[in-house]
Amino acid sequence: TKLLIEAGADVNAAGGRCGSALQAAAASGNEDVVELLVAHGADVNKQGGLFGNALQAAAANGFQSLVERLLAAAANVDAKGGEYSFALQAASFEGHDDIVKCLIAHGADVNAERGRYGNALLAAASEGHTTIVEQLLVHGADPNAEGGFFGRALHEAAGRGHKRVVELLVQHG
Repeated sequence: TKLLIEAGADVNAAGGRCGSALQAAAASGNEDVVELLVAHGADVNKQGGLFGNALQAAAANGFQSLVERLLAAAANVDAKGGEYSFALQAASFEGHDDIVKCLIAHGADVNAERGRYGNALLAAASEGHTTIVEQLLVHGADPNAEGGFFGRALHEAAGRGHKRVVELLVQHG
């Protein structure tokens, strides 16, 4: 990668499944390449590809240090696009508790709605991620929000037999 950059490769060139070199590096957890690309001017908010942006790619795949690095480089915590629509939905659906905490700490909108997962609470409830459901509710997620493929968090959790998630949702209205 370094040789390509030194030879004049465009670090923001679009293309491929991940849409950009930065998103591909973030999706695979390659911290050294992410650092190199960011240092050479890669756009941390470039949209496109499977994950929509590098932050969502890192969040979906559980790479917390990359999430933190991208946020430090001014990645938009609520950027829309890609498979999960938002980084918080990606981390919530995939069960990455620490990344959910990190994104919330950086101001992620816990009620942002879009796409097939609807919102982060619906995504976490559908997969039975109790700790994440609790975090989202404590930080103001609307337990009655509707959206996406799942409809409502309570319906999805009940239908999939996630008893503890159902209990949490009922406790929160």
